[in-house]
Amino acid sequence: MLNILSRERKHITRIARLGIAGLIMAIGMASVDTVWALYLFSFLKSEAKVGFLAAIFTAISFLSSIALIPFIERMDESKVYKWIVFINGMIYLAFALNRSLTILIILAIINVVILNTRITTFGILVRNESKLKDLSKDESIIYTLLNIGWLVGPLIAGFAADRFSINFVFLLAFIFVMLAFLMTLQIKLKRSRIVRENHKNLIKNFRAYFRTWKRTSAYIISCGVAFWWSFIYIFMPIEIIKTGLSPAFVGLFLFLVIVPLILFEYYAGKLADRHGFRIFFICGFLALSLLSGMIFFMDNIFMIAFCLFTGSFAIAFIEPLQESYFFACIKKKDEEIYYPTFLTSKSVSQTLSRVMIAVILLKFSFNYIFIMMSLVMLAVVLVVLNIKEPLLNRTFK
Repeated sequence: MLNILSRERKHITRIARLGIAGLIMAIGMASVDTVWALYLFSFLKSEAKVGFLAAIFTAISFLSSIALIPFIERMDESKVYKWIVFINGMIYLAFALNRSLTILIILAIINVVILNTRITTFGILVRNESKLKDLSKDESIIYTLLNIGWLVGPLIAGFAADRFSINFVFLLAFIFVMLAFLMTLQIKLKRSRIVRENHKNLIKNFRAYFRTWKRTSAYIISCGVAFWWSFIYIFMPIEIIKTGLSPAFVGLFLFLVIVPLILFEYYAGKLADRHGFRIFFICGFLALSLLSGMIFFMDNIFMIAFCLFTGSFAIAFIEPLQESYFFACIKKKDEEIYYPTFLTSKSVSQTLSRVMIAVILLKFSFNYIFIMMSLVMLAVVLVVLNIKEPLLNRTFK
């Protein structure tokens, strides 16, 4: 029996095995993200306070992303990734047992640094294990598997929180992450080349990224996507609970908003290969802007949830292209310098969005958030109108 399993395993590529481990990891991560805002709300009892505290965590995430650049250039990503996953799991176990706001804050600060390291090393490992001619295909495989994890995770978390408790969800996440850790221990992964000259001047590195409009526009586009998801995962779950619905509905909502991504992200990538990025960015962000403006006039939580679900169809034609657009705008030799900076777009956007939304909630009702979101998405449209289509088949030099 063991020999049969061993023979079958040889036919599974390292990319596929890494993707399957990532899928298991994603289920745990998605479970936590489903209840994270509710977990904070149980301590703080205020949407605005949740927004401000979440913004602090993402600001720390941004700083750690920048600080990681010299470390990433020198480390053995294959070893670091495996043990980062283990530490991530132990932190989730600590969250499950925690009853103190102070300990929550300490754990969350550690966790954002751990998550940044895990995300960056995972991205590098995927590229290490892929041949250049297969990179797009391998990325599609990986992100399809990850999205399946983000599809399943909210359902598990919503019903577990409803049946048991929010803390029980963290225990489940611990189990999933530890399973992913055990799987990664069985995968022999390649190590990147060691960079001879470290880019230790962190401020200089960050400023250098924004010296060209192409890299700047890629950063802003990524910020626009992160801005949308920040609202979906932080403020929408709290609003659902405040209307009297159960955590199970939160899980169902977050499950449904991922469905369009599973259905259309791979198709969007293939279309972009033929037609370029620009048209999809323009139409996608414009649709999000118009949709947000429409939601401002709605009061029914089910109608709002449905419209946000509709918005995921637009996101499905933007999200998979943001990273491809970034890589199309830079040379291969510059990836290790600029990729970590590009990844900070998520934490920067999340910090800004959470502070802006929290300020709005201090003065206005929930619906006024959608006016701001509409204006932000429109601003990204104006940025995209001023970009040039990069060469889709760039030379990797």
